[in-house]
Amino acid sequence: MFKIIGFDLDGTITKLSGSFIAKLKIPSWIICFALKLLRPTINKNILSLIKEYKNQGKKVIVVTSRPISSEIITKKHLRKIPFDELYFVNSGPEAWKRKVRLVRSLGIKIFYDNDERVTRELKKAGIKAVLVKNNKHYSTFSSPV
Repeated sequence: MFKIIGFDLDGTITKLSGSFIAKLKIPSWIICFALKLLRPTINKNILSLIKEYKNQGKKVIVVTSRPISSEIITKKHLRKIPFDELYFVNSGPEAWKRKVRLVRSLGIKIFYDNDERVTRELKKAGIKAVLVKNNKHYSTFSSPV
């Protein structure tokens, strides 16, 4: 049924929330340095879900608000996650809007994110969006069919 599934990275796949970085408005090189020092813990519930989707033959796309300059360290953080594609929308106050546009343009049918703004806007666009909070996916938003 749904062939392309998407996941946010920080606060969804990992237990590290990226929202604090966005609020600091710090240069991307500092973010990259901090990410090298941090070893984010993987959300085991989400990892199991991703593996289940992959076993069903689904395409898994990761969309992150991390800066593109963090690509190498981000791929290291994702080395145990089975995914097909990785996209960066860069951090900043409008990152969530860029993420929504990208998810729509990629044809993602289900998207997991810890940002309520993202899930709300995806719902408006007719995409099934699952809100992840406290490392559990519990609230599903979707447009009536």
